Amino acid sequence: MTRSGSLAAASLVCLCAVASGSSLASQNVIATVTGDPDGEPVQGALVSLETVARQRIARTLTDLRGRAALVDVAPGSYRLRVEMIGRATYASPSFEVTSAGYALDVRLSTVAIELDGMQVEAERGSCSIRAEDGVALSRIWDEARKALTATAFTTTEAVHRYQTEVFEYETDVNGRRQGRESRTRNATFATTPYRSRPAEELLERGFMQRDGDEYAYFAPDAAVLLSDAFLDTHCLRSESPREEREGLLGVGFQPVGSRRRIPDISGTFWIDRESYELELLDFRYVNLPWEVSGLDAGGEVRFRRLGDGTWIVPEWSLRKPILAQGFGARGSRLTRLIGYGVNGAVVLEVTEADGGKLLQAELGSIDGMVLDGEGEPLAGARVGLVGSNQSIFSNGEGRFRIDGLAEGVYRVRFDHDGVIGRRPDPIAVELAAGSVASTLLRMPSLEETATEGCAAEDVSFTEDAGALLGRVISGGQTRNPVPGARVNLVWEFARMSGVGSQAARITGVRREGITVVADRDGRFLACGVPVNHLFTATLIVDGQQVLVEDLRIPIGRRVIDHMFLVGSGR
Repeated sequence: MTRSGSLAAASLVCLCAVASGSSLASQNVIATVTGDPDGEPVQGALVSLETVARQRIARTLTDLRGRAALVDVAPGSYRLRVEMIGRATYASPSFEVTSAGYALDVRLSTVAIELDGMQVEAERGSCSIRAEDGVALSRIWDEARKALTATAFTTTEAVHRYQTEVFEYETDVNGRRQGRESRTRNATFATTPYRSRPAEELLERGFMQRDGDEYAYFAPDAAVLLSDAFLDTHCLRSESPREEREGLLGVGFQPVGSRRRIPDISGTFWIDRESYELELLDFRYVNLPWEVSGLDAGGEVRFRRLGDGTWIVPEWSLRKPILAQGFGARGSRLTRLIGYGVNGAVVLEVTEADGGKLLQAELGSIDGMVLDGEGEPLAGARVGLVGSNQSIFSNGEGRFRIDGLAEGVYRVRFDHDGVIGRRPDPIAVELAAGSVASTLLRMPSLEETATEGCAAEDVSFTEDAGALLGRVISGGQTRNPVPGARVNLVWEFARMSGVGSQAARITGVRREGITVVADRDGRFLACGVPVNHLFTATLIVDGQQVLVEDLRIPIGRRVIDHMFLVGSGR
């Protein structure tokens, strides 16, 4: 891939490092970090204590005052490294820690970055890049690396209470939601809400691995992206932002050519052009087996700096293809794409151990009204979200409201025990952070339900033939549906001779009928029932006749509905 580029950095850091003569805790190293040009404390800078040979001994983040305390340090020679996004990295000269400890004042200058692009190629087993571009790219990558390092630090050191929502759903090939969906909320004390497989395993076995007859896809976390195993096998490049990434700097990566037989990832780190903070990583899976190659499998990992300076992954998602197996005309095996499975999580709240809030997601609401098939407000409708087993009921005016929802796309399901027609399809609602989305939910009319259902059975309405929509429920207090109930409908027509003459007479009876079975909600649809003609409905449950009723579709109507109460008939 070809790019052209340049980068400019501001002046190097201004620093002051002095041995403190004040009374310090035994063998502690205290660093106070401020920033140019105002000398304000820098919170969230990552301070690492290293040996002279650059082996890391300890690390921590600066607090609200810009102070970092590295405690219980053994006497000896050390160096200090201070990193902060958007500021030049500081590495101190070596210093001696005695029983009195050591204190340093560090002032960090800002870094200005300009990125136009550059040329990079992933040759077989190595990366090729122009020397002048290599310096520029390394500086840009350094900003992303700082955020990843702080995230990795949070993962191993900082324990927070996370409230998360884990989601999973399916879409068709065009991205429209369909099929199963689940949403689960949980709260736990942990160092991170998101953790990947070890880097060595992913680089050796691949970011996609076969699991029986299926494929398992894995996303990287900060530790993987910072690992030597990953950096040694991937090339960095600049990435020009697309329209939806305007205002961001892109640092892309791709596997080296020698990894073409191992499932891997290729993607881009996106950095805010003003603050230089890492916002997100989007990636796609490459080097996949032929049956899933080129099917847009990938994911996204977002990053966020919290108020105490720690970094977390507040949101992530994976998108993987769903395949169907079949056979061609000559018996050849065919694989086709039928949709995508999406799973991930979003962090709703982060709390410190002492109860202080570090993150509170802007939660929104969905409100609306439920109408019956005639367009009138419907009270007592059960409303919920696909993927959640919680429901609420519409009030006397048909209104409802669901609160505490994170940003995203939801499918609102609704139903009513007293409505015999089919269960309506869920309605998709897009909710912005902290907003209220309104929607109108309408139950399908009897005519709409019957027309659609009978058309699926290739039965059409005529002046003489209509339909019966029914529901079978228990007659007790719970009024539960009775799935699997058989409903036998029978009607009789007289056989006539001499029709149109004075000798016309009945010569016999012709019996006709149909049998239908109630679905999981106890609902059924019988098509082709004669209009203005008495028919008998016999209800069979568990092989036993439990109810017999006589019904009629009156003149002027094509569809009627009826509730069958088990235990209430003759």
